[in-house]
Amino acid sequence: MKKNNIVKVIAATLALGATSAYSAVSAEKAESLKNELTPVGAERAGNEDGSIPEWTGGITEPLTGRHMGDIPAEIFEDEKPLYKVTRSNLAEYEHLLSEGVKALLDKYPDTFYLNVYPTHRTGAHPQSVYENAYANATRCETVDEGYSLEGCAGGTPFPIPQRGVEVMWNFLLRTEAPSIEYTFRNIVGNSDGSHTLATRNEISFQYPQFYEGVTPESWSGEYAMFRFNTLAPPFKAGESLVIRDSIDQDQSRQAWQYLVGQRRVRQAPTVSYDTPDFVSSGANYF
Repeated sequence: MKKNNIVKVIAATLALGATSAYSAVSAEKAESLKNELTPVGAERAGNEDGSIPEWTGGITEPLTGRHMGDIPAEIFEDEKPLYKVTRSNLAEYEHLLSEGVKALLDKYPDTFYLNVYPTHRTGAHPQSVYENAYANATRCETVDEGYSLEGCAGGTPFPIPQRGVEVMWNFLLRTEAPSIEYTFRNIVGNSDGSHTLATRNEISFQYPQFYEGVTPESWSGEYAMFRFNTLAPPFKAGESLVIRDSIDQDQSRQAWQYLVGQRRVRQAPTVSYDTPDFVSSGANYF
């Protein structure tokens, strides 16, 4: 009997571990979002040498001056560079540079350089995001071994993350406008200086977790819905892709693709995560 009881306890413990939920932080710890941390969990203070300033709220008012559409062309119009990085002084700054930038300085020593300007912390979120991030700090939980969420909505799910999986969810549920539409072109630059149009697309996004008045109870759990319609080049025109992502691992990614050559819509579960970008033949830019 003793042996059977021990087996039962072990089995129960394993079952509990398989479905355990993790809450981010205590109410007391969440208060740090109102003083030493920003409302979404970054450090308010600047760094020791002053090259990164303190965060004081970011830019929250519309900017005047020249714009490209609704995007400001020059936020700090009269600002001058602190220094210039070229091939000749690369050794002085190489500890700050990525391997790719160093390779560009080596390949184009006469034309490629970096102007380095003062750091500004301009980032700001809507007040509703701050309020929901504060609430999420104590109500948002990971379940299903981190693959699903419960109790989150409207803001950064884990502003004080305790585990790596929470950081990943913070990225997936990063602040976005509730609805976005635009047209884009993906142009591949070739090594000889020529350019090739890979695609021109209409694209629409919906982020339901940022709808006005959303709550954990009212939100369906779908955090990103995309629709792509291909306009060019001619041999790809008419292709379409629809994607719906959820915080519930049982729904995970749902995707459908319309291929012009086949003249039919196919469910496309392989269009996800580490799939090479078929829109631009696997090329991506950062």
